[in-house]
Amino acid sequence: LSQTATCDVTMAVVGVGPEGVEIRATFTSVDLDWDLPPAATVSSQELLELAHSQLRGMQVSFVVRPEGRVLALPAPPADAPPELHEVIETMLLGLESFFVPLPDRAIRAGKAWKQQFEHTTASGLTQQLEQELELEASYEHRTQELVLRRLSVEQERQEQRAGAAGPVTVEREIRSQLMFATTGFPMELDRETREFDPVSGVVFRKVRATWTRTRGLVPDLVAPPRGDVQVIHDPCNPDYVGPRSCERPPEDAPPEDAAPPEDEASPDEDEGEGEDAP
Repeated sequence: LSQTATCDVTMAVVGVGPEGVEIRATFTSVDLDWDLPPAATVSSQELLELAHSQLRGMQVSFVVRPEGRVLALPAPPADAPPELHEVIETMLLGLESFFVPLPDRAIRAGKAWKQQFEHTTASGLTQQLEQELELEASYEHRTQELVLRRLSVEQERQEQRAGAAGPVTVEREIRSQLMFATTGFPMELDRETREFDPVSGVVFRKVRATWTRTRGLVPDLVAPPRGDVQVIHDPCNPDYVGPRSCERPPEDAPPEDAAPPEDEASPDEDEGEGEDAP
């Protein structure tokens, strides 16, 4: 079966806690090209309608450790149909793929850094990660004043998930090419994963993504409401919501060079030029 999900995601830092930085990800659009098995509980059209109504605008919060490792992402809703559950899981794995543990020291081009990580979730499930990261090359962005590092990453992961008869261990082999800006964010990713699940069998996944960094956006304003959205860029529009302020004077305001009313004029006002009021 061939299954493809194309998403637009906005991520914002919403806080810093003892375990790391809390990130909120908002899926602003979701398009599916998703083959279903004959035993599926919903039709392809029903799955598309579910994805549009429930996943567009979906928000996910998670914590990123200082070294770049993601703590456990939330599980898909237990009451979701199995087909939608699989779509959500694919989206979450794609989201997680952009966060790679980085060394705490500088490494030279062509050199590799190996490390092991282990974590136990609040529900008692274990996560183990073995990673080898190599700095392949450095570049300067053609149009932006950015220095980019191309990283090659190989990971072996063992992660437990909740199962009907107890924890189930999922094994993943991951190969990634990552373009990372030295200012602290990823820009491009190409990742392939071979996943073995004792229940689902063997699954091959691919993630290809690009990211753009934005500044000055309030986290609560980056997610559009559910339903049709009209994008309004004019800050003077009464329906505009955003960080910019309207600098246009109101329509009923008098011209700047208009004389003040007689009862407000000062008899000894200087006729020379003065500075505009702020």
